[in-house]
Amino acid sequence: MKSELIKQLKTMIGKIDRNDVSECVTVIKDSFITVAGELGFTAETAPGFTAFATDEEKLLQWMNEQHRTM
Repeated sequence: MKSELIKQLKTMIGKIDRNDVSECVTVIKDSFITVAGELGFTAETAPGFTAFATDEEKLLQWMNEQHRTM
């Protein structure tokens, strides 16, 4: 059971490239907006929070200029 779960996770998690950035931004923002709502954060009160601060430009900068593995 445990080894099957690990196998499934390994196929779900992988590196992204430039073509995946738009979809990744959507997943990140959608994931964090739930937390923002629970905590009462808005773009005005917490502009640096992940749900509001993540965009394609930022991910591409991290990928290209800072050479972060995505």
